[in-house]
Amino acid sequence: IGTLIVSTSKGIMTGKNARKLKLGGEVILKMS
Repeated sequence: IGTLIVSTSKGIMTGKNARKLKLGGEVILKMS
């Protein structure tokens, strides 16, 4: 399972944090 780095309106965070905060955003980096 990889990690996503997402750019959201609240800044740059991991996909896991973005889901926790129910934020959408643009995927910047996908690490596998």
